[in-house]
Amino acid sequence: MKKRLRKKLHVGEYADMYFTMTGKITGVEEGKADDFYAEVFQMVADCGCCLNGMISPEEFDLEVITGTVDTDNAARREALIAKFQAHANISEVNATELSL
Repeated sequence: MKKRLRKKLHVGEYADMYFTMTGKITGVEEGKADDFYAEVFQMVADCGCCLNGMISPEEFDLEVITGTVDTDNAARREALIAKFQAHANISEVNATELSL
C-alpha cells in the first residue's frame, strides 16, 4: 500500500493509539460548567491528545487519541490521567491501556 493511502486510512505507521477513560465529576456549579469544560479541553490539548466521547456535569466517558504509533503515547496517557486525577472537580478516573 502506498504511503499516501496508509496515511489517509490511518494504518501502519500512521495508525492512531487510543485509550478510554471514564469517571465521576463533582462540585461543578451550574454557572461554572463552561469554565470546567474549557479546563478539561486545555488539559487534553496540553498533553497533545484528542477527545471523542461525552462529558456531562456528573460524569465523563471518553476515547482519548494519543497520537500515531511513533509518538510517546504512554507518556501522554500517564500525563493526562495524572492531570485528571489532580483536578479538584474530578473524583474518580478509570482508564484502559493503550490500543490500536
